[in-house]
Amino acid sequence: MKYNKHNCPCFGLRNCLLDCFDCKYRALALAIEKTTNLDCFRDFSHGAVIKTESGRSLGATCDPEEAENIIRTYFQTEFFPEPVRVYFGGEIGQDGVWGYTFSIAE
Repeated sequence: MKYNKHNCPCFGLRNCLLDCFDCKYRALALAIEKTTNLDCFRDFSHGAVIKTESGRSLGATCDPEEAENIIRTYFQTEFFPEPVRVYFGGEIGQDGVWGYTFSIAE
């Protein structure tokens, strides 16, 4: 699937909020709330670790598209999803700096 601002939600990881009302992921993207840590550089080129709030690892990646897929899959498949945090720039075995938190909007 090609990702751009017209055909998929990126949860704002690539700064393209949905323009397309026909996107099959639009309802999920609108139901997810993103909190951003402005003190974090949020650069995927240095790697990102994706974990639930309780510490369960969902994956690590240097690719924003892969991060979107990991987060989207988690929220689509979990019965009671907890907030997901994305950490940037950690050394091997470390989380790094908190950059984003994604949670189901109230």
